[in-house]
Amino acid sequence: MNDLDWQLLQLALEAQKHPPATKERQKALTKLISTIQKSGQLYRPYSSFHPDVYADIYAEALQKVFMQICQKIDDYKPERGKVIAWVNFLVSKRFIDVINERQKKITIPIDEGILDNFSEIEEIKTYLEEDPDDIFQKACVKGCPEASFQALALRYLADISWEEISKEFNISISTLSSFYQRSLKKFAPKFREYLAN
Repeated sequence: MNDLDWQLLQLALEAQKHPPATKERQKALTKLISTIQKSGQLYRPYSSFHPDVYADIYAEALQKVFMQICQKIDDYKPERGKVIAWVNFLVSKRFIDVINERQKKITIPIDEGILDNFSEIEEIKTYLEEDPDDIFQKACVKGCPEASFQALALRYLADISWEEISKEFNISISTLSSFYQRSLKKFAPKFREYLAN
């Protein structure tokens, strides 16, 4: 066991010695997390995400891991392995969790019921492409005119992943997501009206 592993073990055991919510436990946990952050041994899962998107996801995953360490330090069992191995196991799990959470948030259909059958998807695509009122092309992510609602919706309907769209436009998934969802609400009446006719 090297010096770092020994130091992390002592801090984890020190935190476990004290009851939850005590100053002593908090102090040991703060030092433990700080030492982990400076260790240079934190796991970075492989992913093909754009660097900005990756950094965003990784930061959120680490935040969740550090919160979990603070809340569940008693789950660490020294006989099962080193502290850093336990932490890196948590990082790999939380990284996947964050990706799954984000994908759930952004795979929202254009409107409830609109994408229920193939013929309607084709009609929606036609409407988006023709854009008779010139509204879908004009609605775009701030500062990025090429990332219009028209462009994003057509890619979404063509089963292109949000990860790929994010790379293509060099815009974070969260920015794309919030713009797309706002636009869906705004244009939903237009889609309903078009399909009704």
